Amino acid sequence: MRFYVSGILLAAELVRPAIIETTALGAAYLAVGFWKDMGEISTLWKVDKVFEPKMTRERASDLRGRWNEALIRSKGWEPKEKSELKVTESK
Repeated sequence: MRFYVSGILLAAELVRPAIIETTALGAAYLAVGFWKDMGEISTLWKVDKVFEPKMTRERASDLRGRWNEALIRSKGWEPKEKSELKVTESK
């Protein structure tokens, strides 16, 4: 879902690989010496699906702006230190 939402907000073409954990898999194989370099691994990368933007850049920009405003509003609601918390004991 995050991949899809990113594509909407960026209004950009997104390419989904056949193996979605390509980065982690490549790092793991390089770490254990399964392949000698990135060039050898890159030949194995295959496209599963290409997602094309379906909304205008202006609309995507508007949605991105609203998302950023929501993020700003969501910050700062939690006390920074435990001493600011008022806990009452139930008896």
